[in-house]
Amino acid sequence: MASPAKAPDSPATGAETPALETERVFLWKSVPAHVWLVALGTALLALLVHFVIRYGFLDNMDEENYLWLSRRILEGRMTAQLPPLGLWDHFEVHWRGMHDGHLYTHFFLMWPLLLAGGTALQVPWLVNPLLATLIVILCYLIAYNLYNDRLVANTMALLLAPCPFLVFQAGTMLSHVSIAMWCLAAALALTLYMKRPRLHYLIVTGIALGLAFSTRPLDAVAFAFPLMVAVMASQYRQPKVLLRNLAVIGIAGLAGMIPFLIYNHAVTGNALVTPYQLHGSPLFATTLADFIGHSWPKTMSHLSGWGQWFIPWWIVLICALVLVLRSRLLAGDRVALAIILSVVAAYAPYGAMFDIAGPRYHFLVLFPVLLI
Repeated sequence: MASPAKAPDSPATGAETPALETERVFLWKSVPAHVWLVALGTALLALLVHFVIRYGFLDNMDEENYLWLSRRILEGRMTAQLPPLGLWDHFEVHWRGMHDGHLYTHFFLMWPLLLAGGTALQVPWLVNPLLATLIVILCYLIAYNLYNDRLVANTMALLLAPCPFLVFQAGTMLSHVSIAMWCLAAALALTLYMKRPRLHYLIVTGIALGLAFSTRPLDAVAFAFPLMVAVMASQYRQPKVLLRNLAVIGIAGLAGMIPFLIYNHAVTGNALVTPYQLHGSPLFATTLADFIGHSWPKTMSHLSGWGQWFIPWWIVLICALVLVLRSRLLAGDRVALAIILSVVAAYAPYGAMFDIAGPRYHFLVLFPVLLI
């Protein structure tokens, strides 16, 4: 696969990153028509999955709850009145609870907010296919800006567009495609910043990560952490610049978390208490002892299970190792490595789940493979 284009004065360390300011940044106008057609092909395949394979049927309560909240949003509220006294026990719905005289769903606000647009037009099944189209374009732009090579970017798009994991996820009304879109938007913005340091790229990075947090908080944290490590690795020799950049990303991230805080307050009465906590889940309340005693051993046991060998996560690790061993890590390489580690962190704990909802980020495995 083609190697990244290296200018004679390309920096080898983050301290020299400003020298990249003259590099050209490729955005939407640089996407050829044939790539848009390939990306739209993903949407068509997703619609075939929804209408031909699934017959438009919602086969899990997650989708029903997302649609339920999207309808409440269109009504101008986020909860609903309880059924008449005594009827709740007969109509109890999975992932839905009651608090302070109102019904609520445990899921977070951002995806139902996007879904509400499709619900208003009576085409909620169209939202994910359109987001899948955007995912292909975002990955094309990331590859193009990292390597300045249309062959790499075109190949990435051609392989990603028909990937079953992306197509099948987009054929549902689940939130996994939307959080992938937000995370990739953050990765693209950070890639652009590494090429041409501009404050607005960091602002977009933070807002996108905040919106991802408002969609699926723990998945967003798993994706964001390596990206922040990449920022620190590239600018540790410039502490003032590093602190400023982290502050910008953090403040912008808080802006993106506004839907998360609003929904918490609407359901629980406290912006920092999640609906999951009403249900008894320790989300954002787990102690270190609980993590060491329960969560960590369970995760390690799952990762070492035989089922993990049926998925290509080990290919991602090999790609990461190759990038680490390269003699010169450019700023773009650091971003690529951060994306690879983010993908591993985000989907690996769920790798052995073979239903449509389980393999969340498997389709992104194709992207880091092409960065070598």
